This record gives sequence, C-alpha cells and structure tokens, in this order.
Amino acid sequence: GNLVEISLMLDLTGSMGSDDGTGRTKMAALKSAATELVDLLLPDSGTTSARVALAPFAPTVKLDDAYLEAATGLPLTKSVCTQ
Repeated sequence: GNLVEISLMLDLTGSMGSDDGTGRTKMAALKSAATELVDLLLPDSGTTSARVALAPFAPTVKLDDAYLEAATGLPLTKSVCTQ
C-alpha cells in the first residue's frame, strides 16, 4: 500500500480552554479528534502504512532532558545547549 505521512500541529494555547459551542472545551474536542485520527491511521492490529508526527503550537515548548539526549546523542550540558 501507499505510505501516508501526516503532521499535526496541535493548538495548546490558553484559548483552547474556552467552550467549543457544544458544552465542552476546545481542548477536549481537539483531544477527541486527534485520538480518533491516530486510531484510524494506526490501528491496534499494527497493519498500517502511515506515520504521524505531532507538534505543539504553544508559546513555549518544554522537552524532557532524557528525550533531548536520546534525540541528539549528546549529553545535556550547558555548553551543548548554548551552541
């Protein structure tokens, strides 16, 4: 089959705490819709030809130190972070 690659930028700003018009927050609606899409593209059966990337849309992004070390292969030190 054909490979599908999808990137989702998810709004995590404060406005997502407001009502979406149905009585739930915009964040709750976002979580529900994103979960449904990922479940559709990546079923539990493992039979898929899709890749999904998630990116936050927010004023700041905090990555876990362990993730940064694993992703870069470098020890997390002040000198590495400021280069």
